[in-house]
Amino acid sequence: MDCEISLMLSLMLSLMRKNVAYWDEIKQKLLFLSENDCIEMKEVSFRVCKDINTIFSIKANGMIIAGEREFDMISNKVSDIVGRYLNL
Repeated sequence: MDCEISLMLSLMLSLMRKNVAYWDEIKQKLLFLSENDCIEMKEVSFRVCKDINTIFSIKANGMIIAGEREFDMISNKVSDIVGRYLNL
């Protein structure tokens, strides 16, 4: 079963590189893990292709890891998104 999950995730991640809408599909496919098992997500990495071509990560504790030049722009965007989600 682990091999099947790994293959499915690899396929979905490659699709997500072309269309970020697959992120929701990945979450739905992994939902069973939260019901049956415990997984710990420590970090999520993102690739930005629009305007700037960079990679950044957000750790579970909220820490944003980004290049020095991109940090302010990325942290402001992440703050805006989280603020809208929390209705701030």
